[in-house]
Amino acid sequence: MKKNKLKYFPFLLIAVCAIFILSCGTGKDKYSEAEYAKLRELIENESFEISHLWALPLRGGQVNLIGNPNYIRIYHDSVEVDLPYFGVRQMGGGYNSTAGFEYKGTRKNFEMKENQRNGGLVLKFETIQDSETVDYIVTLFPEGKANTQIISAHRDNISFQGTFDQYNRKD
Repeated sequence: MKKNKLKYFPFLLIAVCAIFILSCGTGKDKYSEAEYAKLRELIENESFEISHLWALPLRGGQVNLIGNPNYIRIYHDSVEVDLPYFGVRQMGGGYNSTAGFEYKGTRKNFEMKENQRNGGLVLKFETIQDSETVDYIVTLFPEGKANTQIISAHRDNISFQGTFDQYNRKD
């Protein structure tokens, strides 16, 4: 009798694993069309500000940025960046140079694409700060969250997590 029960065990195990795998998947559409359309409209108007709550350096733990002014402001073809930096600088950065990322000017090589995997919009652009070219990869999500990755040949990479909203420029 016991041998008979073990005969069906592999089939039962496969069925349980299949149900588990199928139930772990997320829905195809993570966000509604209305949420996604609102995000797309905000991005296409090119007037928004990203404020970060956390810095995630390559080496070390995350750093809370609440109470520390930091932003990425995009207004048409210009960008303003004021972000702290926590990490190791490989080269450059002589006397009187800024410790963080500070830039005000036009953005270069801007591109926007949809991230099918997580439902966000990915913006890529670069800036040149002194002699350092800095690449920004910003992922924006319909619920108002933002992830920013900064890549530089002169410093360790760093990521930021925060939120974004419409930016009303005061001329």
